[in-house]
Amino acid sequence: MNLRSGSGDLVSSSELMRMVEGDHMRSTYSLFENIKVLLEAALSIDAEVNPGLPAVYSEFVELKEMFRDHQERETRMLFPVFNSNEWAKVSGSVTRKELLHQIERLKRDHRQIRNGLAVIKKTASEFQPDPRSSPSLKLCYAQFFQLEQEINTHFFLEEEALFPKMADALKKTNK
Repeated sequence: MNLRSGSGDLVSSSELMRMVEGDHMRSTYSLFENIKVLLEAALSIDAEVNPGLPAVYSEFVELKEMFRDHQERETRMLFPVFNSNEWAKVSGSVTRKELLHQIERLKRDHRQIRNGLAVIKKTASEFQPDPRSSPSLKLCYAQFFQLEQEINTHFFLEEEALFPKMADALKKTNK
């Protein structure tokens, strides 16, 4: 993944936020919805072949909620602060310590979501369906694998690029 702009410079925080919040986020939510539909179908079709499916479904619902809550925190608490149009308004009312605390909270979310995904992956046989499984479950597990990649990309962009840029910007403030 190239994190450089057309001029060769690393992309700005606002460009990184667009990457995280734009098409990538829509794709992630679409995967969550597709997986839910496929899992629900597989619960009735594949119960005998895959007795762990109810646990996978339950863990998936929890993961989806964790990810939704995480995204809401980003959208509500942190990203507006670093939007170039909002920074001047918000930086006067929010302390550096509060913003750094919010970044740490989002990093904790990342760990929880990764752990939740790891539990699902283990319960779902590393996303390798039984050969006797329905096409719905086979596609579901393929989409789980894709969701795992999307989440890892999302977290990479935040942890390795966006959050460090935000922390650097905060160091330059007087609060």
